[in-house]
Amino acid sequence: MREALASLHFHFGRFANPIGVMLAEHESAGASLDQVRKITRNYEIPSHACDRYRALFEGFESLERDLHMHIHLENNILFPRALALQP
Repeated sequence: MREALASLHFHFGRFANPIGVMLAEHESAGASLDQVRKITRNYEIPSHACDRYRALFEGFESLERDLHMHIHLENNILFPRALALQP
């Protein structure tokens, strides 16, 4: 596999270039979700909230969980494996 990659030329250069961009995007997305969590007081649902309000906050929590899993998989599994492949 490494030999096959060695003969390829990618328009973005080395894998580290787009991976660096994606790592920065992960930081930015995480900071944005931190702001949502802060604004919503940790997704605290007021006692007077309607069903749509509750669904919105549950959606925020689900988005945060899914995004953290996505970031973990890329940062800790995919990116290191991709970098190890490129000579």
